[in-house]
Amino acid sequence: MDVDELLARALQEEEYAAAPIAQRLQHSEQDARAVISRDIQSNIDKAKSVEDAAAIRAALAVMPLRQLRQGAQQTAELNRQLADDVDNTGSDMAVTEYVGEDDLVVQGLLKWFKHNFFSWVSRLCCYMLEGQCCGCCEGATQ
Repeated sequence: MDVDELLARALQEEEYAAAPIAQRLQHSEQDARAVISRDIQSNIDKAKSVEDAAAIRAALAVMPLRQLRQGAQQTAELNRQLADDVDNTGSDMAVTEYVGEDDLVVQGLLKWFKHNFFSWVSRLCCYMLEGQCCGCCEGATQ
């Protein structure tokens, strides 16, 4: 056997040895895609399951969206004016981006939720848990 034939046989043996590995990699990639697709679909189904029209209406009823939008419009207009003023000064510092109205509404909604709507509870008292008081509530206002 000459050198070329030996090299060809060695390469062929390597191909045969690598074939099962390539098949496993192909199957594991397909499995990974299937798992990811299943996870995505599960998350979509979960999100759809909480889309309760009555709950959405109730939540929107208590949110001060009109005031938040008005404040956001005013602040966004001020941001635009300030950006124009900086651009008109002839300085090298051009303002190309500023906080937009939608972002300001979201910021306002987060502040409202944290400071006005939501309240922290350090410890639930027994009466809240429908049990007899164990003394943990002493001094707490009910």
